[in-house]
Amino acid sequence: MSTTLPELVRGETFDYSFTLLDWVGSDFTGGVKFIIRKNPPKSTASTNLGPDVICLASTAEGEITFSSAVGTILIHASKTRKWPVGTWYWELEGKVSGANPIVKKIDYGTIQILPDYIRV
Repeated sequence: MSTTLPELVRGETFDYSFTLLDWVGSDFTGGVKFIIRKNPPKSTASTNLGPDVICLASTAEGEITFSSAVGTILIHASKTRKWPVGTWYWELEGKVSGANPIVKKIDYGTIQILPDYIRV
């Protein structure tokens, strides 16, 4: 699945909800991450963050929450105001911890960040 997220004006709160198809939020015992990058990821490894990461939000930081299979990503304006203007790549992944951890790509796509001309 590939999703183009709604445009976001830099400096506004990012609020996005999604529904898991085959999982519930509590299945991801190793957490969930939302990553925005300048370039498409070179691998599917969750540890491959690299220098092109614009944003990393996670359940560990409280920016991703769940109610059963419905997840919400909420990133405050104080953080998005630092995002560069452009069209970027994003991915959402969850990790199931254990002896053989599983990293599940939940969704991915693009997002366009628009300038906030009032603040420029």
